Parts: sequence; structure tokens; C-alpha cells
Amino acid sequence: MLDSPESRTSAAQTGVELWDLSLNEFRARTSGSDPTPGGESVSAVTATLGCSLVQMALAVTTAAGTADVTARADMDAPLAAAKARGEELSERLAAGAGADVIAFENLMSAYRLPRSSEDERHTRRARIAQFSEAAAEAPMCLAETIAETVIFAAGILGQVKPLVASDVLAGADLLMGSYRAALHTVDVNLPAVEPAAAAEIVRRRDGTSARIEGASGQLAAQARQAAQAQKAATAQKTQKSQQTHHAQETR
Repeated sequence: MLDSPESRTSAAQTGVELWDLSLNEFRARTSGSDPTPGGESVSAVTATLGCSLVQMALAVTTAAGTADVTARADMDAPLAAAKARGEELSERLAAGAGADVIAFENLMSAYRLPRSSEDERHTRRARIAQFSEAAAEAPMCLAETIAETVIFAAGILGQVKPLVASDVLAGADLLMGSYRAALHTVDVNLPAVEPAAAAEIVRRRDGTSARIEGASGQLAAQARQAAQAQKAATAQKTQKSQQTHHAQETR
């Protein structure tokens, strides 16, 4: 919850600015002495890249297609819907890149307010609480979107070509790390948030964590099943090759 339309516009502009940087520039800015971009911005970037890997797996699967017209029609509709969903999630994740910068700047501006009189101290406390809530809300929203994306990845893993399933899993791992990183930004701002608002954010955090852990477990189970199937196929192929070789030797 940013303070004004101007702040929201500034946040959007900052997000665009971050995405316009080269990878080297982004790395240098992140590792510099300036506290922004911070954990939430970097989490948004890595989460977007994780989502991009999932999208790539879908794109490769769609491009591969099938010669069977009926099978192709059956495949196209769900893949098209999945691609549209992936694009929507990617845009939402990318938009979170600038929110951390604005939330931090707004919060710092509140801490810099004068506190000579009781009225000034009261105003300052209120502004700190307001912007602390905004600084917790932004990464919480990002975390919720990341959770949606992991759930999305778990849902499409079985639809993609086996050769790119590993990209879905890699993307999900990036998303899980980004999720945990975003929550650190949530937690560090909670102590200054009004109790009722903080309790609501904690409720959302706990519910989101349960959902994303469930999806992560589903992905892990699917990965194990795929690995076992691959192992069985390799063993079968090896056995068949040995049998063929033995048959040739006994002729």
C-alpha cells in the first residue's frame, strides 16, 4: 500500500528501470553500498527467471508438436491456456521488482521526520507504522504470486516434453528460494506494523506457506516418479541390448 498515486507510479518506473539494466549492471547495483535494490527486488527478479524457465518448457513442448492432427488439437488447448497463465504470472512477478525500492524509500522518509514535539512524534510514529505495513505488504504480495507460480509449475510438469521437465523443476527451485527470500523482507518489517494488520499478514503468510510447500512436495514426487521411470527404461534398454548382443554371438 503505497502512500499516493505518485508513489505507485514511481514504483512502476523503478521496476522498469531495474529490468532495463544489463545483468552486469544489476549485479553491481545489488552488491553496492546502496541498500536498494534489496531482498524483495532480487527475489522478484529471480522468481521471474524461474517462471521463465517454466514458460520455456511450455514453449518447447508447443513447438515440438505432433504429426497426429487429433492429438495435436487435444494438446494445443491446454498448452495455450498454460502459456497464457504463465505470461500473466511472469508479468506480475516482474512488476514486483521496483516495489521494494519505493517501500524502503518511503519508510526511510518516515524515520527522517522531525520529532521535536509530541505532535511531530505522533505523526512520525503513524507514518512509520503506515510505511512499515506497506514494506511488509509488498513482499507478501510477491510471495503469494510466487506460490501461485509454483502451484502452476506443479500442474504443468506432466504436460511438457520429458527433455525439458528438468527446466520446470529448476524454475520451481528458483521460485522456492525467491519465496523464502521475500518472506525475510516481510518478517523484518512486521514488528513496526499495527498489531491487527500484522496479524492479518501473518495469517496470509502461514496459509501461503502451506500451499507452496504442498506444491513443492507434489513437484518432488513427480520428479522421483520420472527418475524411476527413466531408470527403468534405461535398464530395459540395456537388457535388450545385451540380449541382442548375446544372440549375435551364439549364431
